[in-house]
Amino acid sequence: MHTFTKIAATALALISFASVASAQMSPTDRIREKGWELEIRTGVNLGGTAPMPMPAEVREIKEYNPKLNGILELSVSKWFIPHGGFGFVTGVRLEQKGMETVARVKNYHMAMTQQGAVMEGNWTGMVRSSYYGSGVTVPLLLAYNFHDKGRVSAGFYAGYILDGDFSGDVYDGYFRKGSPVGEKIVFSNEDHTPYSFKDAIRPYEVGLQIGGSVKIYHNFNLFADLKYGFTNIFKSDFTAISFPMYPIYIGTGFSHLF
Repeated sequence: MHTFTKIAATALALISFASVASAQMSPTDRIREKGWELEIRTGVNLGGTAPMPMPAEVREIKEYNPKLNGILELSVSKWFIPHGGFGFVTGVRLEQKGMETVARVKNYHMAMTQQGAVMEGNWTGMVRSSYYGSGVTVPLLLAYNFHDKGRVSAGFYAGYILDGDFSGDVYDGYFRKGSPVGEKIVFSNEDHTPYSFKDAIRPYEVGLQIGGSVKIYHNFNLFADLKYGFTNIFKSDFTAISFPMYPIYIGTGFSHLF
C-alpha cells in the first residue's frame, strides 16, 4: 500500500508539472507578447536597371530577360501594440539584382574595347546589356499590421554591393569615334565587340521600399516589395554612358514568422 501511494503521488506530480509546462508560453510567444517579431524571407528579385525616363537614344527594346535573382532576409519588427497597429521593421537582406536586354539605339554614347584598345564615342545599332549585382541590404520601414492577417510597409533601404558588373556587346551598326560626326567604323551582325564597366560600379545603393505581405497559412506569408534605387549604379566620375542607370526591382516570395 505504501508503495502504491508513492507511485500515485509521483504520477500526480508529473501530471501537474506537464500541465504547468504546457500552459507556459514558448520563448517566441514571449517575444511576440512584448511586441517583437522575427521573420525569415526567401524569394526572388524581378526587374531591371534602367535610365529614368528612357532617353531618346534608346529607340526599341528587342529582348528582355529579368533573370532569377535570389533573396534571403532576416527581419525584426517592433509593434507599438502587440499583434496589430503601427511599428518599425528592419533587418539584414542578402540579395541579387540583375537583368539582360537587347536594344536598338541611335547616337548612344559609350565606350567599347576593340583589339585591346578602348574607344569612346557614339554607337548606332544593336547593343546587348547585362547587369549583375549582389550585396547586403538594410531596410528601415514604418509598417502597419492588420492583426496578424497581413501588413503594409514603406521606408528606405541602404545596401553595400559586394560584387557587380555592367557588361555586354554591340553589333550590327556603326561607331563614331569621339563624337556623332567622328570617324565611322562599321560592324556587321556577326561582329560582336564587348564592353565591361565592372570597375565603375558604385559600391553602395540607397532607395525607397514599399510593399506588404499576406498570411496564407499559420505563420507562413506571401510578400512583395517594390525597391526603387535613388543612386546611379555607376560612380560619379563615370562618363562612358551619358545618362544614369537606376535599379528598379520587385522582390517577391514566402516568409515565416517566429
